[in-house]
Amino acid sequence: MTQPSIQSLEAEIMNVLEEEQLLLLKADFESLSALSQRKEALVDALKSRGAEENPRQTDAIKSKAERNAQLYVAALSGLGQAIDRISEIRSTLGKIKTYDDRGQVTTTNTQAPSISIKA
Repeated sequence: MTQPSIQSLEAEIMNVLEEEQLLLLKADFESLSALSQRKEALVDALKSRGAEENPRQTDAIKSKAERNAQLYVAALSGLGQAIDRISEIRSTLGKIKTYDDRGQVTTTNTQAPSISIKA
């Protein structure tokens, strides 16, 4: 079995990086997980084959990888903000904030109505 050429490996990793970008933009984290193993195998194959022969292609790969890294950072930031917002919403459940006659905020705890069934 013949090994793929460096050019075909480089083309394949460029395709994988494009696919990764699309998955990041769609927030398809499950598919990203599976794609990362394929990307890692391609990078290892390129390294073992001495991929530094074509610096222009190597620079293009690095550029796309850096772009995707920025998308990962943005995705993580968005997830962190969503988690914070969910926590904020949960912390207000069962509480009502009102203002007293002096304009000060007053928090009143509430309970869900209880239902009793009588026979």
